[in-house]
Amino acid sequence: VDEAAEEDEVDEAAEEEMRLHVPRLDVPHHLSASELSLLDDAVHTLILVLRRRRERADHFYATMQEFVNEYTALQQDLSSAEPLLKGSHLSNKIQQMKETVKRKYGTKVQELQKECVNKRRRANLPKSAVGVMEKWFRDNRDNPYPSEEQKRLLAVNANIKEDQVSNWFVNVRKRYWRPAT
Repeated sequence: VDEAAEEDEVDEAAEEEMRLHVPRLDVPHHLSASELSLLDDAVHTLILVLRRRRERADHFYATMQEFVNEYTALQQDLSSAEPLLKGSHLSNKIQQMKETVKRKYGTKVQELQKECVNKRRRANLPKSAVGVMEKWFRDNRDNPYPSEEQKRLLAVNANIKEDQVSNWFVNVRKRYWRPAT
């Protein structure tokens, strides 16, 4: 029961997200109601699949970062314990453990560290900023090309950079807008 309720919440969230952030596509008028329903179901399913895939990727990177942090802490612990035990049998064991860990995992950990550092998470624009630009886009749908001055004003009103405004309009026009013929 809880799983079904959770899935309903995800479905509702996906539908709400589509209503708020995706302008309506021009769907051919010759599609029947059942074809429209199938298309709607396919889009809905795609959104859910993409959201779950992103959640799994985020979880994977978080797990990898945790592993890298634990590995680094273990290395530091072994390094700090070594001088205290210098000359003892344990000192040799610690040195062997360090060499074994470094030999087995050193290269992979370095690769993971680089990947985690280099992983550039795409940041979504704030909803308020998207709302400002969506309104302008809807109001100017016949010619959705803001002037440099309009871009500057949109950036100020949305509290984002002008290049973010420009990129948003490029993407929206490319994905959703078709010039009137």
